[in-house]
Amino acid sequence: MDVMDREHTLEFLSQHVKTDMLMKHLLSVEASMIGYAHKFGEPEEQWGIAGLLHDFDWEICPTPEDHPNFGAQILRDHGYPEEMVR
Repeated sequence: MDVMDREHTLEFLSQHVKTDMLMKHLLSVEASMIGYAHKFGEPEEQWGIAGLLHDFDWEICPTPEDHPNFGAQILRDHGYPEEMVR
């Protein structure tokens, strides 16, 4: 399965996101990112997936300071490309 597919990403999120509140946040950012991608002529699905993933580890990361690196390693371990991890 392609990790850059929205359905795959939603399945990934179901394994890592614990609360409806965080999921609603991620979906809202996804919608915003798709809008910006459309405005700037960028790939909408890719930008949407970036929005979905940007805070996925917020509830499981030990400290806010570690949040970016903690999540980045999980994304790498699940095969997300470096352009998405950054």
